[in-house]
Amino acid sequence: MNRTIVVLVLSVVASLLLPGSALSQAPASKCPDTQASDISLDVELEGVTLSCGGSISIDGITISSGSSCAQLIVITPAHQICQGVSLPGSKCVPQGDMEILVHHYECRAEYWLLGIFGLSVRCTPSLVNGEPHVTKGGSVEDFQTKICKPDPVSGGSSG
Repeated sequence: MNRTIVVLVLSVVASLLLPGSALSQAPASKCPDTQASDISLDVELEGVTLSCGGSISIDGITISSGSSCAQLIVITPAHQICQGVSLPGSKCVPQGDMEILVHHYECRAEYWLLGIFGLSVRCTPSLVNGEPHVTKGGSVEDFQTKICKPDPVSGGSSG
């Protein structure tokens, strides 16, 4: 009976140590081997299209000038995302949030006098207290690529 138990124990130990068994393999790398991917700056025109301008008619002759522009320009900054792109020994990790900015525009008349009276109506940034009117339009999460720390036990990389 003791001999049967010894043979059984030895066969279990041998099966665990044979190539391909769970104990014979080195621990799996905890490093995901991925990198952050670049996303370009994005500019979107939103809101109504402003048609800024004016015209003067004198004796059937019309003189006009003007421009058109979007009421809102939304700017999403260049950032990075995790898409699972492979890069051995590295990982894609959050870096923080970046603000999406909304720039507001309006039609504004400008007058000048340089020997001749002048008038221009054009799209310009809206002003609040003399400063361009820019609001927050949300945020986008930014990521970065970090090198995984070497695993002191296996010599491989770990998170």
